[in-house]
Amino acid sequence: MTAFDYTSMAATAESMIERFGRDASLIQVSRTPADASNRQRGNVTTETSTSVKAVILNPRSATGLGFSAQQIESLIRNSQMVAIVAGTGLGATLKGWKYNRFEDGAEVWGIVRVDTLKPGDTILLYFFTVKAKR
Repeated sequence: MTAFDYTSMAATAESMIERFGRDASLIQVSRTPADASNRQRGNVTTETSTSVKAVILNPRSATGLGFSAQQIESLIRNSQMVAIVAGTGLGATLKGWKYNRFEDGAEVWGIVRVDTLKPGDTILLYFFTVKAKR
């Protein structure tokens, strides 16, 4: 039995998000000691930004994406949204859950959870559960 090739599905997902999505950024915040020999001197904070195209969904729209009714109610109860990013551009960079914030224009969202739609070895989509930072 031959394995199914998901390459064309990944290309379609990327094309649709590129066409209908909006510009956003994934932000990684890193803290390193200002002085490695004396940690009491505080930390230096650096931010690394990765530009992406994303589609933002109201949680009630997530039923067609395989979210259960219980998951959707939890998203609504916690004032969370779902941001969908094509998997082809980020690839393995999400290993280790390295992003802290999702920025969509003037909106700043904290990343609560990351789920992956990955049939076989091909990453099609990343689903970021995000919550507005107030």
